Amino acid sequence: MCRNFSIIISLAIILFFIGCKEDINSLSGKKADKFIFEQIAKDLGDSAKVTNFFDEVYRIENSNRFEELPSFKLLKGSYLYHQKKIDSSFSVLSSIVGKNEDEFNDEYLARWYFRMANVYREMQNRDSAIHAYKKSAQYFSKTEYDFDRALVLNSIGFMFWEVSRFDSALSYFYKSLLLKENHDDIDSYATTLNNIGTVYYHYALYDKALEYFVKSIEIQKEVKDNDGAALILTNIGLVYNETNQLEKALEYFDESLTYADKEPTSTTYGYIYSNIGSTYLKMNLDSADVYFNKAMYNYEKGNSVGGILISLKGLGETYYKKNDFDNSRNYFLQMLDYSEKHDNLIRAAEAKYHLGLISLKESNFKQAELLFLESILLSKNMNKLTLLRDNYKSLGELYDSRNMARESLNAFKEYLNYHERITDTDMERRLSRLKEEFDTQNIRAELVLQKFENDRQKFLIYGFSTIIAFLVSFTFVLYRTNKRKKEINKELENQNKVIEEQKDELEKINNELKISNNAKEKLFSIIAHDLKNPFFTLMGYISLLKDGQIDEVDRNQCIEDLDRTTHNTYLLLENLLNLSQSRTQKIQFAPSHFNIKLLLLNLKHSFSSQLKSKTLTLNLDIKVESIFADESLLEIVLRNLITNAIKFSNSKGQIIISTYDHNDEHIIVIKDNGVGMDEEMRNNLFTVEFISSRAGTAGEKGTGLGLALCKEFIDIHGGTISVNSTIEKGSEFVIQLPNKKKFQKTSSF
Repeated sequence: MCRNFSIIISLAIILFFIGCKEDINSLSGKKADKFIFEQIAKDLGDSAKVTNFFDEVYRIENSNRFEELPSFKLLKGSYLYHQKKIDSSFSVLSSIVGKNEDEFNDEYLARWYFRMANVYREMQNRDSAIHAYKKSAQYFSKTEYDFDRALVLNSIGFMFWEVSRFDSALSYFYKSLLLKENHDDIDSYATTLNNIGTVYYHYALYDKALEYFVKSIEIQKEVKDNDGAALILTNIGLVYNETNQLEKALEYFDESLTYADKEPTSTTYGYIYSNIGSTYLKMNLDSADVYFNKAMYNYEKGNSVGGILISLKGLGETYYKKNDFDNSRNYFLQMLDYSEKHDNLIRAAEAKYHLGLISLKESNFKQAELLFLESILLSKNMNKLTLLRDNYKSLGELYDSRNMARESLNAFKEYLNYHERITDTDMERRLSRLKEEFDTQNIRAELVLQKFENDRQKFLIYGFSTIIAFLVSFTFVLYRTNKRKKEINKELENQNKVIEEQKDELEKINNELKISNNAKEKLFSIIAHDLKNPFFTLMGYISLLKDGQIDEVDRNQCIEDLDRTTHNTYLLLENLLNLSQSRTQKIQFAPSHFNIKLLLLNLKHSFSSQLKSKTLTLNLDIKVESIFADESLLEIVLRNLITNAIKFSNSKGQIIISTYDHNDEHIIVIKDNGVGMDEEMRNNLFTVEFISSRAGTAGEKGTGLGLALCKEFIDIHGGTISVNSTIEKGSEFVIQLPNKKKFQKTSSF
């Protein structure tokens, strides 16, 4: 309804221009700027509407009078964007704002950044597009246009979704959903519900995915959005397909086709047919062939690169399962060529993997090995764990069939490594396995003893019955029995030794678990305390602000306290998240050379307000600027150490950070002249089992968690962190990191 009203208004404006040439030419600069800007605020999703409106304005005599108006330029840039003249649109839009944003109001900047983001997106400049979208959302937050901000947030979420950054995508989708809840455009609300469902689908949380898909489809049916309904019904079918409820999946795919027929689009048909093909791939290969070809036809018609690649993959898999390797190879070669032309590395890696499987089936081992290795290289660059696992498994089978034992063993080790990373084996499974082995060893020991007793009894029976007639034989047998007894006793001793060792290991693991549980309970206690206090503070200040019975000075103080409280709470949660990622081995470690001086300058700037509030100085003594480390992990370490230095420094104190090289190591020293610490605290400083919380010199709170995190991140680098400290004289933290040469030498072992 809102969309139709917007079109009517635009048509009325066009008629007004045609009949009133003098009026628009007599507008002053400010009036014309305001009038054109009002048109930009309208829904510009309909490119035909934009084109017609702009053409009519452009035909007016002396239209060059408006060429320099910022609002006119913004409209012109939007017009060129909808005409698919991306370079021209970028040229016009980028000439408007420049570095001086103060000349424009918040609404103008919000809409300018939004259009710049769209242009960057078409130019495949993802980072610039995301940055521009975020700036647009920031400026929209200062205006009354909450729905426009919701659309921008949804766009940011979708861009993160495209590159599989699902945590970030989910965060932005939820922010968008909250803003859309109070708006009349329920169709847009349904779109975001579907987007959230797709994230949960990729997380394999199928019940949550289904919950959001069902909410979305109810709205789409209500507003008669047939194309949207077809898409979501297909997504519901995918959930049933993943849970192997294939007949149910086909029912939803069939229903989605009935909605697609009402508003036919090639890409929608392609999406539905490709998923039907995937379902039949588990049931009926001939049907799978038919539907993947239908998907290919529609995706080619709609010029969908991703859809064409999916269809080629489906056809290749279909013929592979039919053992028609020539046709299968043809489709995967097409997929590889198309992937490389469009720079889709994941699909290229998948194509090489399947081509390797075909070569392996045909006993072309050399070609298969080359393809698997190329697929592994691409998969490592994209961190595609499942594809790495499958490649190494197939490579191991290849080497095994060629009796290449060492290569086969190495490949299977890599397969098991990636398999374990995917399945996330934990300590509970290890304990269970050890207990089973312990029980098995006991049973084996009992069987050996029982067998010995049976043998001995048999011997005695036979011996007594033949003792007189076969005395010599009896003596010989007795000798053999004694020898066997010694062997059995020795075997029993070995078994008992193994059992004792396993018992000791179980006790050790149980002790570790007790220590871990005690540390966890202590950590939870500290976290609960440090989270409860900020929330009490927040609730207290919010109550004061709601009552409105405080003056301007107190209100500003409240705001400063709220800002500090939320900042400290955020740092606590960030440390918890980083510690969790480190413990679950989800931290991505990628060392490289970078400028430590630039990093320290940025950190110094980010801590300027905390330094100023305590009248502290932070000086840098940089003797080496380029170091070899993971910049992201080292930034977290330095941020925690600087936070501690500020926290435990007295007013007017000094913090010095110095860097230098010594032998094969980079040395980073963070020194303060604060309150210092005693020997007991120094000894337990870097262990999560002995975390303790103590207040800073200005009453700052903390968990002691940051230093344990620092230790883990420095260990990942193969380095060390130590502390020298004296009560009332200050502390000195020393980080020693291996340089690139030493790191490569040690990591090769």
